[in-house]
Amino acid sequence: MRSIPCVVDGFKPSQRKVLFSAFKKKLKSDLKVAQLVGYISEQAAYHHGEMSLENTIVNLAQNFVGSNNINLLVPSGQFGTRLQGGKDHAAARYIYTRLSVATRLIFHPDDDHVLEYLDEEGQRIEPKWYCPILPMVLLNGAEGIGVGWSTAIPNHNPREIIRNIRKLLRGQPMAPMLPWYRGFKGSIAPSESDADRLDVLGTAERGADGALEITELPVKVWTQGYKEFLESLMPEEGKRRGEQSSHILEDFTEHHTENTVRFVLRVAPEAAQKVDRQGVEKTFKLKSSIATSNMMLFNHEGRMTRYNTALEILEDFCILRREMYVKRKSYLVGKLTKEKEILSNKARFILMVVRGELELRGRKKADLLVELKQLGFKSMRELNALASSSLQDEAASVEAGDAGAEASGAPSEKSDFDYLLGMALWSLTFEKVEEIKRQLEAKSAELDELLATSVEQMWDRDLDALSATLDQLDAEEAEEAASVAALA
Repeated sequence: MRSIPCVVDGFKPSQRKVLFSAFKKKLKSDLKVAQLVGYISEQAAYHHGEMSLENTIVNLAQNFVGSNNINLLVPSGQFGTRLQGGKDHAAARYIYTRLSVATRLIFHPDDDHVLEYLDEEGQRIEPKWYCPILPMVLLNGAEGIGVGWSTAIPNHNPREIIRNIRKLLRGQPMAPMLPWYRGFKGSIAPSESDADRLDVLGTAERGADGALEITELPVKVWTQGYKEFLESLMPEEGKRRGEQSSHILEDFTEHHTENTVRFVLRVAPEAAQKVDRQGVEKTFKLKSSIATSNMMLFNHEGRMTRYNTALEILEDFCILRREMYVKRKSYLVGKLTKEKEILSNKARFILMVVRGELELRGRKKADLLVELKQLGFKSMRELNALASSSLQDEAASVEAGDAGAEASGAPSEKSDFDYLLGMALWSLTFEKVEEIKRQLEAKSAELDELLATSVEQMWDRDLDALSATLDQLDAEEAEEAASVAALA
């Protein structure tokens, strides 16, 4: 359970706890990872080792080639590089993180109100699953080994996923998707010998001086490990080059950055024919494969499910995501209807008081509440009934509990009309009435617009916002890369 993600949000339980705590804390400014670990343990009832949680946070923030296509947390500090596959990250007490600008576009705040939250000994913790606007398990991939099960799902291009979702919304057939890793300059293509595998190729070119230049490695082949492999192709120490006939390389040099790879190889003259015969890819291990036959995930009901293709995962996700949009729209309609009624009642209440049609001074509270009901003002209990979300139902039960406490002689002074009677004295002016009327018109227009918007249009708008942000992030990354290249 802890090692296999859910198809809905692509998270394992520990990752879901991290995101829940980050949302709860509104993590918009940098926080030390070690401090965030303590906050998560307290707010999300995390019962396992701190080191494991630190690694979970670091993995969510990594953005080097072969890690996340969209990192949900921002890596402020050394969160690891492709030199060692992220294992070279600094200790949690030295690095900071915060929510990425794209995270709340993928996990829309309005969905928080329609999720099913878990309970840990009376403490409300993370939901059963989040419901992003596109399947994170395809976006950032997943790997895990549990008891009796394992899974391996490669990363995919967010823009291809968005295009396919839009095709599905319009009833068009979806296009097949190949794995895609941000920043990867090699190629990924279906294997000719195995339908369940994809061939991943690095990049190698021969220079004008005959040297072989490797500028990309297969996905998840890290620079340090590859360097050790190249060292094994060199002449052994203590032996002269002429005494060693099996070596392939005479020498190699490195010209890497944290984000790019560049090895320049000098092939031994006696090994040149062997390299030509075997091929550069095979000789220098520039070819690997990705299996697509073990895509195991928990579905939204918590059942282990095997998926044969990425499109199957996307279709399963889209069915549930559309249902969640229906719930979101229902919640928002109820929320706006309640807010509209509150504004309407407030405007009428103030006008009646200002015109002398309703007298408040020197009257008993019970008589006043009876008159408000007779005048047609809606109680907070009735307003809560307009909203259909679980949060509004919870609020209604709280209000009912308050009313019951008052009836039983409890010291509470709250009533169902506190939203009217609790207004400040300065609110009883014509200017305040005009302000509330303007707010009421805006709220009515917002509600009408929402009612006229289909769930497909809501989804489309969310995808538009995410696409624009991804374009902005790509532009910033390209600008940063250009400035680094100019300094080099």
